Amino acid sequence: PAPAPAPANELFPVGSVERPLVVRTFLPSLIEDPTLFPNHRPSAAATGYDPDTGRDTGTIIEPVAGLPAAIAVNFGDTLSIVWDTVECRWLYAWRGGFLKINDSDPLPELIGDVVYLAQGASPLSMSIGAIAEQVKFFGYRDVDGVPEFLYTIGGLKVAECIQPGDDGKTIVQHFNVERNQFDLMLAAPSATASDDDKDKKKAVHSISITNGKLEGDFAMISKKNATDFALVHTIGAPLERPETNKGHTLTIPLLTQNSKPPIKATPVVMPTTTPEPTPEPAPEPKSDSKTMVVADATPSPEAKPDTPPEPDKATEPAPEAEAHGPIISRARRYDRDILLTDPHVEAGTMNKDSTAFSDRDFKFSKLPDELVGADYVRTFDRDKYIPGDILSYRLELDSDASIYVLIDKRLDPMPKWVDHRFEDTGKTAALDAGRDFRVMRADADAGEFRFGPQDSGAGAHFYIIAATPRGKAEGGGQKSESRSQKAEPKK
Repeated sequence: PAPAPAPANELFPVGSVERPLVVRTFLPSLIEDPTLFPNHRPSAAATGYDPDTGRDTGTIIEPVAGLPAAIAVNFGDTLSIVWDTVECRWLYAWRGGFLKINDSDPLPELIGDVVYLAQGASPLSMSIGAIAEQVKFFGYRDVDGVPEFLYTIGGLKVAECIQPGDDGKTIVQHFNVERNQFDLMLAAPSATASDDDKDKKKAVHSISITNGKLEGDFAMISKKNATDFALVHTIGAPLERPETNKGHTLTIPLLTQNSKPPIKATPVVMPTTTPEPTPEPAPEPKSDSKTMVVADATPSPEAKPDTPPEPDKATEPAPEAEAHGPIISRARRYDRDILLTDPHVEAGTMNKDSTAFSDRDFKFSKLPDELVGADYVRTFDRDKYIPGDILSYRLELDSDASIYVLIDKRLDPMPKWVDHRFEDTGKTAALDAGRDFRVMRADADAGEFRFGPQDSGAGAHFYIIAATPRGKAEGGGQKSESRSQKAEPKK
């Protein structure tokens, strides 16, 4: 008779729910998104070395697609996870087995079905306002047989523990966060993906929370509950495994830890999903895909533009957006001189029903006519919690502009930099949440224009920024000389 097949895990021990096995070794990366690895750097190919002769062999050794400093935890067939000690975060999970060592591969093979893959920047980056923030791993401790990972991110001290739920169908990610001055906000994408094609099953991933509440793809935790809350992940069908090299992702070289993690990272909005395809650049500014142009807005030669509207119209049409080239080329956000996550810049699309913030779903319900079709910056409403004078927003203006800052009417007193640099137009904007905003204006030349902090706590929404071509504002944008601003030149 044919010999019995060797057990899948014959070269690697396994743990159990009661006594999990913890292994620190090289592991497959599985994830291609560089957003997850701001504190790593790609390794390079190296020349082979012969220790017997003490000389290079002349052969080139290519880097391996793996993680150099990860920890794998196995709870038997119920659950296995990988936690990265460089990024200080949970990266992926699988079920149905653990690891198998192969002589022909420097990385172990994952046995089982992958059921969870991390997405985007660190979940806690939403609470500190930075993606490439310094993280530091301090080790792990045994808590009833389960490893609890200890680390800091920004000014937060964190203890994190991941284990299977009592029902065997969920994964519980428990946090104990200290040194937080305010409520916490975590990125918590509610689903990996779902596909109507039955031949391409993808995991359906839902999240619930203990001692907190979910708002869209974010988890909100009060300051008093920060030391004891958990995200409960319910996992559905397994994720598809790539066919190449036993499911390992080969596009990422072996990652090594930076001695000095980068302060400036590629800006990424939290939380990320499958990236949208990059649109082709428009040949001319006037045809920019982001510029709102109302069809048939130009009257024909026979039309009489000065004819007043008919009085029997039931509703007054919304003001048309005036097409113009992009004014704001970029908006940046800083904690002192540390670059934080860039906010969204929307070119020429400000209108009723436009989303106001980068981290909230509030929409505009009322806008003055001069702001319809303006460029605007979807600031982070979360920034209202940042104390003192450490926060700033900085715009790069491609042309002379009228700059607007929308200030929640509940804010009292007005920030000094607003009162000094801007004039009140006397007009009002509003959000669908029922909050009114003062519309403040200042003129600026092309170049850099800076905005200061708000430091309002939870009492008012954070400000919103907009820009129009200078002169579009009612009255031609004329204002007293003391209020006119000259932008700082580009560097």
